[in-house]
Amino acid sequence: MMLVQQIKKEVAGLPKAQLKEFRSWFEEFDASKWDKQFEKDVASGKFDDIANRAVSDFKKGEKVGLKKSDILDAVRTARGKTK
Repeated sequence: MMLVQQIKKEVAGLPKAQLKEFRSWFEEFDASKWDKQFEKDVASGKFDDIANRAVSDFKKGEKVGLKKSDILDAVRTARGKTK
């Protein structure tokens, strides 16, 4: 198994074209992993509270009062992390 330091060194030494190719691959890889985890979190109900609050505000005709910080907090909570 390659250590993170070795991977960093290899990536830092990539020629421009290969770095671009790696970056593109890694962005897709990372997004796919994040999407799968997010879907799992949604399916398990980890975002039900924040979703219900948004739906409730909407049904009352109120502006949905979710701030970026509310959403980030919900994601962190779902991941078991804190600020």
